[in-house]
Amino acid sequence: KKVLEMAEFVEHKMNHYQTSRNGKLTMAEFKVKFLQNPGLIELVFLFVFELFHVKKLLSENRQGLTQNVYGSMLMVQSIFTFSLLIDNIIKNKYNIQEPYKQQQFMDLLIFLSAKSNLKLDRSKMQEINKKFTHDFHLTLDYLLHSHPVFKPKLQVIEEDIAISYGFRNTAAHKIRDHPYIHLNFNEIVDRLFNVFFLAVEKLY
Repeated sequence: KKVLEMAEFVEHKMNHYQTSRNGKLTMAEFKVKFLQNPGLIELVFLFVFELFHVKKLLSENRQGLTQNVYGSMLMVQSIFTFSLLIDNIIKNKYNIQEPYKQQQFMDLLIFLSAKSNLKLDRSKMQEINKKFTHDFHLTLDYLLHSHPVFKPKLQVIEEDIAISYGFRNTAAHKIRDHPYIHLNFNEIVDRLFNVFFLAVEKLY
């Protein structure tokens, strides 16, 4: 039963990715490219483990059980773990194609952007980094609500990538005791799933 629940949960998130981001990845492709990929066994294990955790937190959040400092800390930790998963799924391909280049998360996201025909280059990522460092909450709020952080305005999938970057940045440690994490947790999770699915679709 639990396995079926997890499968339905992933399918729901993928449907959202397909409809809201024009994603082309299907569940059948996801199984072949990721879940059954013999070179990604450790990442698949981490992904499945994190699925249970995220689903539980989403349920508890809807019931109002996470609206406290401890709840926010658990959600931030889950977001960090999911961001780490994105980091590693990209790095796995980046290391093959760019073995001698830097491997900071920014470099990996620029690589993903290029492979996806997006426009998040180094100058834009550095500007996003500055904004997150200056005011994490405001920058996250702008990205979540698709307000322009600079011109030209980012595409929605680029906003997703920017959000995933912000949560891998040390500036995210400042948010642990703020209530807006539980208020926006569902949206943040959707954004991270979008980046994860994009990486699997475009790189595998």
